[in-house]
Amino acid sequence: MVCLAGDGAFLMGPQVVATAVEYGLKVVWVILNNYELTIERKGSEGSYHRTHPWVYFKREDTGEPYNPDFAALAKSFGADGEQVSRMDDFRAAFGRALASDRPYVLDVIVDVTVPSYFVKGITRAYPDKWAESYPGYGLLTVKR
Repeated sequence: MVCLAGDGAFLMGPQVVATAVEYGLKVVWVILNNYELTIERKGSEGSYHRTHPWVYFKREDTGEPYNPDFAALAKSFGADGEQVSRMDDFRAAFGRALASDRPYVLDVIVDVTVPSYFVKGITRAYPDKWAESYPGYGLLTVKR
């Protein structure tokens, strides 16, 4: 089983890795690590035209982006893990994770300069129509 999660979502329940170790579940977590709560940030910007400082994960003393070392966290729970900081290295790391017979965490550092689904000019009617806001419901709009 593969679980794709953002760093903020994963931080809301990382102890699930310990449960996977306890029950011998072969799960691979691919954590998209961009050092922020992106959905919350975009919802805040879209609804209130402002961003709350708590959506960014950064060190107060340096202002630098910060997250725990998710690979080390996985190992502390008894799982395997590694950090991937270059896209060219992802395929091999993902292969190792899939081939493992143990729970495995891939901490994938995201290049935040590359546009994502939440790019300027694209909205999802967030958050007042959450369930209907996905592209399949026809509410995805592109502003030109």
